[in-house]
Amino acid sequence: MEKDVRKDKKFGVQFAYILDAIDPEGYDGTMPTTDAERVKFVLDTFNEEVNCEWNKRQYPRLSDRIEQYFRGLPSVIHIEFRDYYIAEIGKSWGYDRAVKNGSFVDNWFHRCAERLLQLARKFDIDTTYLG
Repeated sequence: MEKDVRKDKKFGVQFAYILDAIDPEGYDGTMPTTDAERVKFVLDTFNEEVNCEWNKRQYPRLSDRIEQYFRGLPSVIHIEFRDYYIAEIGKSWGYDRAVKNGSFVDNWFHRCAERLLQLARKFDIDTTYLG
């Protein structure tokens, strides 16, 4: 039985945001049906599309490579990219002070990358193949 990460006390709302943003439509192959499969689908797509040796040298940390991937607005996941709406999300998540000082918006893509990797850990998805 799959873990219900959406009920996580600290990051549940953020996990739900990431999971709900995943969009496998338009990709060939078997469509993911569980949350774990959806996370693995994003990681596999990231690996196929941009996780090359050059990017690994430029961004040695996996979370930084995924952040850069998200900044490119990949079609596999539809996360918000407009500052105003990112700030509104931050307020709804209770990050009022971080929104006011700008750090929430500035760190948005990195936060999303970190949450994706946390989801992978929660679902016991091996990410070592990503380098």
